[in-house]
Amino acid sequence: MERQTGTEKEKEREMERQRGTEKEKEREMERQRGTEKEKEREMERQRGTEKEKEREMERQRGTEKEKGREMERQRGTEKEKEREMERQRTYNQFQPHSNTLPPSPAIHG
Repeated sequence: MERQTGTEKEKEREMERQRGTEKEKEREMERQRGTEKEKEREMERQRGTEKEKEREMERQRGTEKEKGREMERQRGTEKEKEREMERQRTYNQFQPHSNTLPPSPAIHG
């Protein structure tokens, strides 16, 4: 009878060890889920960082386009200045001056 009780106690201890092992497995699974959630959060942060990089590149492209437009405006302004200077030269060419002769048609004609 004493032996049976010892066996019973041993069975009880074994069941307790099993319950402890199962609890440890559950804790490990919970840690794994926590790790997976953290990995997901990190991936989400990475996606956010990539989106921000894309937005910054888009802003840069916009800035470059604006610089291109400004350069084009400058070229247009310079062309207009050249045209105005040409108009002035042409106008001055045909205006009588008090101390100069009119241009010779052979040279300017």
